[in-house]
Amino acid sequence: MNRIIEPSSRARQRIWTEGSAKFFITLAFTATVVQLLFLADISYLNGALYHEAQRIHNLKFLMVDHDQGAIGQSLRSAANALQSDIFPSVEEYSTSDYPKPSDIRRAVLVGDFWAAIYSHSGASSRLDTALRSNDTTVHYDPTNALTYIYNGARYASIEQGYIDPNLQALVLEADAMYQEHNGMQNLKFVEGNANAVYALLHPIASTALNIKETDQGARNIYNTVGMVYTVLMQFFFVLALNILCGRNKLFGRQSFVWNYLFRASITFVYSFIGAICASGLIFAFMDDWTLSASQ
Repeated sequence: MNRIIEPSSRARQRIWTEGSAKFFITLAFTATVVQLLFLADISYLNGALYHEAQRIHNLKFLMVDHDQGAIGQSLRSAANALQSDIFPSVEEYSTSDYPKPSDIRRAVLVGDFWAAIYSHSGASSRLDTALRSNDTTVHYDPTNALTYIYNGARYASIEQGYIDPNLQALVLEADAMYQEHNGMQNLKFVEGNANAVYALLHPIASTALNIKETDQGARNIYNTVGMVYTVLMQFFFVLALNILCGRNKLFGRQSFVWNYLFRASITFVYSFIGAICASGLIFAFMDDWTLSASQ
């Protein structure tokens, strides 16, 4: 019995010994590559969030002073006072660069700036009129002093966490700056006029313009998880394609040109189908988002 089993056992042992080195080397190489790949991905994600609050200054705000008066100066002073690593950088441009509000809106829309804020032309004059007028019917609207613009569809988590709150903080600081530099001297003009008192206490407020409101629950995954899923879908399809073609020896039997055209064509078609499905998924779960089928 031992004489019958021993040759077979030795044969299996010889096969394992001859292939074990190559097997373990390949296994170790694969394990190392996978570990490094995921380490790089996780390091990138953690690095992007590391000390995130101290890198908010990399977000750029556009500021344009169309008022050229006390309100515009208060806005400028507020931007200087809030300048720090934990506040977005406010870059001021002249009215010749952005002569119209539509130009400012476009700068935000195309992504040149995360947001923009501008003072309205004649804002300081309207405030002075409300403060000095004896007409009790004159009503001052502080929201006509400033307007800020942002795009809620551009990285909703950033817009909600750092853009809109800091824009509101900038407006409040501008209001405080105006009160600090002009409040006492305007106090003498408001006696007996309730509307003037209101203008004195609320000189600066703002109107918010959100280019594309994005309030649905799935908004936070559009530019995050949603992007990863489409890449993974394509990766696993190409992996399956390579396995099937390898088993059927298609790559070896066909020319380089045939292989190139075949892989390019089938990958293009699959990517197109995946893009349509991803777009349809967003459309199906858009909640109350104002989005048309053509968009």
